Amino acid sequence: MKVLEFPLILSIGISKRMNEVLNYEGKTELECFSIDLFIFSYLIAGINFVDIARLTDDNIMENRLVYIRKNIKEKALSFGFAT
Repeated sequence: MKVLEFPLILSIGISKRMNEVLNYEGKTELECFSIDLFIFSYLIAGINFVDIARLTDDNIMENRLVYIRKNIKEKALSFGFAT
């Protein structure tokens, strides 16, 4: 199983529009949750919602988020956390 690594903090510039999304404060609990899911997906290089839904505490290994994509079972993805 090959492990791909991506840094959590991306070295690319964030557009003005994305910066607005990152700083937007939702008006309802559901809206806040939806925004949180979108931002998490964005920062983790576009993780699919199905893969987010399947995450558990067991996916954190040695301070990294490690998971196997549902539709690509031969690859594990690994993302570091800032400490």
